Amino acid sequence: MENPAFAESGGIKASGTPVRFAADHAGAAEMAFAIGRPVLLTTGSRNLAPYAEAARRTGIPCVARVLDSRESLDACRAAGIPEELIIAGRGPFSVEENLAAIHRFGIGVIVTKDSGRSGGVEAKLAAARQTDCRVIVIRRPETPACGPIFDHPAALIAALREIKGSL
Repeated sequence: MENPAFAESGGIKASGTPVRFAADHAGAAEMAFAIGRPVLLTTGSRNLAPYAEAARRTGIPCVARVLDSRESLDACRAAGIPEELIIAGRGPFSVEENLAAIHRFGIGVIVTKDSGRSGGVEAKLAAARQTDCRVIVIRRPETPACGPIFDHPAALIAALREIKGSL
């Protein structure tokens, strides 16, 4: 068996929630700001530029929820996101925490990555359903075919033990 890897399965289950998919951040920013409502960006601080540029161009607020670290806050400032539109914290966030952000900022669009349970996607979708928010999901990049991909840690561990036993 060559190079097993772990990748949590994404696969957004969005019944009842208006969801659109984007291949990348530039596409997601374009879609999100075309809706014309304030945007809650929950994708982290590494790809803020297309969203900050779209917010400046359209005049639509972009709220960035990022890790409460100096690096993340500095990235928000460098992108020109106003302090009052930065939510710093550690997720995953509950449905209630997502609802609080949506109500506080009048959010109409949530941008998220297809990050599965660990990224709190289910709670974001539930909050979006309750508030009539649109959701833009950035698809996972294609995984190179290097060996089997496991979506459960126990299966990966079993495969690694099998490899170790065959050495």
